[in-house]
Amino acid sequence: MNTFLWKQVRQDVVSGKTGDLHVQCHPLQGLELQAGSLHVPSLLGLEIVDAVDLGPQALASPGTVPDMVIRQDTVMVQYAPTTKRPVECQARWRVLGEGILDLEVSTLTPGKWDGLAVQTRTRFNVTKPAEEVHLEQSVTPGIVIYRPLGQQLSYVEFCHPHDGIGLEVKHDNAGYTVRYRLFGLDLEKGVILRGRLRGLLVPRAVDVAAAHAAYERFIMEAPNLTL
Repeated sequence: MNTFLWKQVRQDVVSGKTGDLHVQCHPLQGLELQAGSLHVPSLLGLEIVDAVDLGPQALASPGTVPDMVIRQDTVMVQYAPTTKRPVECQARWRVLGEGILDLEVSTLTPGKWDGLAVQTRTRFNVTKPAEEVHLEQSVTPGIVIYRPLGQQLSYVEFCHPHDGIGLEVKHDNAGYTVRYRLFGLDLEKGVILRGRLRGLLVPRAVDVAAAHAAYERFIMEAPNLTL
């Protein structure tokens, strides 16, 4: 199995490659994936933090770059609390050589918060009507399957059912935006929440069966407690 290693290429970008899989991580946008001729510009991004009486808040102030730590196939990003968002957030992206992309999110609350939630974002730029985003709703909150035109691979994305409370798929003239909403809990001071999502490439001909098999393996995995 090929080993994926991250390398920092700019202050705000890390990149890695194994075989024909090339991934970049932009801390404020998520992952950018290139596998042969398949290109997905924005995957598994951490978009906003939200809570009752807080409202949707961005993860960083304009012009700032969050702290990043690289450890082989894993990049960890810390979003320090801001005046408008007094909740500490961390993201941990890991890329496995077989084309599995993991995002683990954690939040630490400095006080009591009602309905604390985190929202992720994936964007598919669709240029041909034959391209589609298929939603499998037999699991909660759902499995997303992106089928780009002319490719032998599909991209699959899902979150752990214990973490996800909602899934939104919006279609516009340029493509699809997929958002998972995590947590939504009432919390006391000092509580740490962890959420898990996974994206992966599967053969197009069997993408639904492969997606469900991958989902079943994913939900049986133990959470990473070092985040």
